Amino acid sequence: MDPVALACELKKRRAGRLEVVWTLEDVEKLKQARYGEVAYWEERYHASKGSEFDWLCDWGTVKETVMRAAPKKTRRVLHVGCGTSVLGVEMARETGWEVVNADASSEAIVAMREAWPENSWEASDATAMPEFRGFDLVLDKGTLDALACNADKGKGKQLVAECCRAGRVFACVSFGQPETRLFFFGNRDVATHKLPVATTSGTTYVYVYVVRRRLRLSFFGIFVFIIAGWLAVRDDDAPPIPAEASLEPRPGTAQCNYEVLRDFSRVATHLEWTLGAGTLLGAMRAGGLLAWERDVDVYVIAGDAFELLRRVQRKNEVLEFRGMVDAEGRPCCGFGFKLFHRFDSACELDVLVLANASYAPWVHAETPLWPPWGLPAAKIADNIFRDDSSFLVIPEDVWTKQLCADRSRWGEANVWNGPRVSYFHQEYFRATEFFPIREMQIYDLRVNIPNDPWASLNRTYGKECSYVARLDEHGGARVDLRDPRYAYLRRPAPVNTAST
Repeated sequence: MDPVALACELKKRRAGRLEVVWTLEDVEKLKQARYGEVAYWEERYHASKGSEFDWLCDWGTVKETVMRAAPKKTRRVLHVGCGTSVLGVEMARETGWEVVNADASSEAIVAMREAWPENSWEASDATAMPEFRGFDLVLDKGTLDALACNADKGKGKQLVAECCRAGRVFACVSFGQPETRLFFFGNRDVATHKLPVATTSGTTYVYVYVVRRRLRLSFFGIFVFIIAGWLAVRDDDAPPIPAEASLEPRPGTAQCNYEVLRDFSRVATHLEWTLGAGTLLGAMRAGGLLAWERDVDVYVIAGDAFELLRRVQRKNEVLEFRGMVDAEGRPCCGFGFKLFHRFDSACELDVLVLANASYAPWVHAETPLWPPWGLPAAKIADNIFRDDSSFLVIPEDVWTKQLCADRSRWGEANVWNGPRVSYFHQEYFRATEFFPIREMQIYDLRVNIPNDPWASLNRTYGKECSYVARLDEHGGARVDLRDPRYAYLRRPAPVNTAST
């Protein structure tokens, strides 16, 4: 018997019953249908005015089988070839999964968006959908059957390949028996489930073909896997993520950082400065200081850096400049200079000096003979484009480690016989990303931030930095702040703003 004759189109009736609505005339139409052509489906859905219907069966028929096939902790599901089926709507409602419904017919997608705006509907061809990846489960009901009616069997194989690529598990609901469908799965391991469907004229059957992504490892991959497992066991005794009260590197650090920033903002009035690095990240992500930060970071435009030093060396409440040294008194710092809390050694403030440059940094080097722009070819290029100062970078004198000891050093990157100058890798701004400087409030302080703060933050810390916290002082823990268990890490460090 022609397998097309087994295609039962089950339509939701107002009374809630499922009724078989195919006839011999319908079967002839199905045989002649141009199932592989998007135009056919556009015409069909346009003619039906987007009315909802389910092919083969509804969600209740396959629910148990699909949920068993889905990986544990499934969150994201892709429903391909959804048409005007409500299967994805019911699945999302009953399981809580994030279901994306996709179909090549824009007519169907528009109709379903209007009918179910709270659900996700995307126009996409299931045989070529590079925009979809990383799903836990991909579900098809009837799409492979439609493509199987075409003379070109390659489309069916493309569908299977795309669905297996997009998700960890692919579940295909079909009226086709294994002898007519397994061909499309190639050499993949397929589990077959046969499910009865009760109709008004008796019982028919549908099949659910389940494919799980196989892990294929080369010898090198196996070696890496073993090393990764060894490292995981080795780190089993790493300290757990601490409670909120024990996040600080040492007691009082957050309060000390607040006081340093408060006094700095007073001293740096009318200078061109902004929050920088981890302090800027804390302000943008948490609206305050990060509890686990050891220090405060600020960016200062090179022309204002010496004026800032002059002001700090005057009488002020908290800040102290101890020379070009770090907290232990060792020579420092190529990137700018440090300011310290006058009464508490628990924290410090790094002044990162921004200088004009005609090119952005490529790497962060620590030797006088590298990076390549310290070589003659780069010197020539820098002199040619010297007037095109479209970047703000953090120059670092890797020769003496004291870039700010002399005002003239800031220009020596453009001098033929000057010291080799390196730059902080990725931590730079385009002029339009930094200017105009904007204001924001954290705690009771008005502070400055770059015009586009996320531009540099994403380069420096990675594009996931807006929702991933790296607690380097506590075993290098890296946590996803979208997880409700770590919601407390989104809060700013608590400080006493009434302190003087």
